[in-house]
Amino acid sequence: RALALSGRTAPELNMVTTMLFDHLDSSKAFLLLDEAAIGDQSGRFNLTAAQVLFGRNKKTEAAKRLELLRSQLMPSDTNWIVVMRFLGSIYLETKQYKNAVAIYSEMVDQNPEDVIALNNLAYVYTDFMKDPQKGIPFAEKAAKIAPDNSEIKGSILDTLGFAYFLTGELDRAQLTLDESIRIDPTMYNRLHMARVLLAKGRHENALSQLRMAKGDARQAENEDMLNQIEELMQEVYKKPIKEELIKK
Repeated sequence: RALALSGRTAPELNMVTTMLFDHLDSSKAFLLLDEAAIGDQSGRFNLTAAQVLFGRNKKTEAAKRLELLRSQLMPSDTNWIVVMRFLGSIYLETKQYKNAVAIYSEMVDQNPEDVIALNNLAYVYTDFMKDPQKGIPFAEKAAKIAPDNSEIKGSILDTLGFAYFLTGELDRAQLTLDESIRIDPTMYNRLHMARVLLAKGRHENALSQLRMAKGDARQAENEDMLNQIEELMQEVYKKPIKEELIKK
């Protein structure tokens, strides 16, 4: 009864669901959610179940719930965009890149000016499927329509700049990443800029970017980024560069 009543708003449903899992074992709680989901056209019950599963590191089960919702909801439904973004992020985390491309492509088909989906599509092609040429048009389109000086614009330019770098367009990559850093400096665009500068033989400038990226990664406690930055710093030190640079 509490679940049925809580379905009126998302906060109420989340509160009652949290109470369920605090006081019942998981199987019983999910059974109650499934019963409450019967006839629910909004998808809120299955969406909440997917969030709980994801929080318990059961990503495959969460994706199944979301795929069910994907087949049931229409793009005009309020929760459709939430389900699609959630599902896309799970496929990225579980390295199911073809599935992620399918999700983001469907989102772009429904809304050609969805800058988040466009950027994610470019990101998957560039970083994971090693096909930056395919990703560039999506990132270029996203960059054109994203609000100026916004955080998302900085992220899009980072994706685009790195794609340019991977295709050998070093000057375009540097200009694009420079604008990304101006808008929103992050460990990611600084690392990408360092790769561009190193490729252009500008070792000292590359190290400067790496040091700033390293500070950001330490603050964020991002071990993966720290490892990538350290590896590239070691690569820089192996280059024939000035003695005073090595001492820094």
